Amino acid sequence: MMKSPIKPFMNYSLKKTFYLFLLSFLALTTHIVAKDTSAFSLSGHFDDVFAEQHQFAGTYAVHASGAVALVDMRFDYGYREYVGSDGDSTYVYVPFTGDRTGIPNPNSQATIAPGHFPKHAHFFTQVLWLVSTHNTEVISNLQTAVQPFYRGYEAQEIRVEIKTNVTSPYLIKSVEWYAPAKMANGTNRHDLPMYPNGWLLAEIEVVETQTIGTINLPQRIKYTQYITRPISAPAELHVLRNPRDVKTVEVAEFTITNAQIESPLSSYIPEIVDTNTVVTDARNGVLVRVASGKWWHERSAFLQNDKRVENHRYVLLCLLSLLALFPVYLVLKKGRHWGRS
Repeated sequence: MMKSPIKPFMNYSLKKTFYLFLLSFLALTTHIVAKDTSAFSLSGHFDDVFAEQHQFAGTYAVHASGAVALVDMRFDYGYREYVGSDGDSTYVYVPFTGDRTGIPNPNSQATIAPGHFPKHAHFFTQVLWLVSTHNTEVISNLQTAVQPFYRGYEAQEIRVEIKTNVTSPYLIKSVEWYAPAKMANGTNRHDLPMYPNGWLLAEIEVVETQTIGTINLPQRIKYTQYITRPISAPAELHVLRNPRDVKTVEVAEFTITNAQIESPLSSYIPEIVDTNTVVTDARNGVLVRVASGKWWHERSAFLQNDKRVENHRYVLLCLLSLLALFPVYLVLKKGRHWGRS
């Protein structure tokens, strides 16, 4: 009996369809397995020196995953700060750590603010946040996060240069803040002819790294703040200087003593353990306070539920892919039977 030329073509098309389904299924499952491999924790100590005088020191612990983190900062003079995010807003919790005796309203303080960067946190907490997370929106708009070292400059006057790793999770390697070729004095600006290209205000640099598993993580971080180099003679006003030809006024070093890969936390929102905490919600959103003193709000609840739904979607897609493969396999098997007819 003469074989139909259509049947081999159908057989080839079914095989192609089967392999396409198979590749899609493998790609999907690989994405599910690999999506959370960048979660890690860092802990260590820091030391700050200003004008060649020791200012303070402390310890920290960081849990990070992608664009979110949970940071616990402890300063040696008693100040403590917990900072976290739900991926939509940032949370800063400052527990009252002193003696409440004789102090009126000795309440802890907490702030919820919109956005992915904790603008209300201590700058040292922000340093750890920057080198532990990756968020393109934060990187693109970092100059708008006004810092104390801006010294009267407007955010739009500051130029920020950021370098990141080229491999996942694409953590920041360095941040440099540059002031314009003018000195800020309140609302007045005075030309700095010796700095035609501006001058370096401050920088964060990951000076040492370590590889944990397949991830390149920070091991030592350095923050440096600068001022323009003093002029000793009028003639120096006409000597052009490089933007980095500045004088160091502050150096803070962060040393990581323990780093490890971990599973993502169920929540990167710090828990309030003091029921006397005063919470400021800068989002003008709905805030829900439960009896235990923990904070929560409708947007966070939605995001947490949406995350669970997302995971369920992945599982459902896997099942649908398997179900889709089964009839293709049956038709393919039948097609082979046609080919032998």
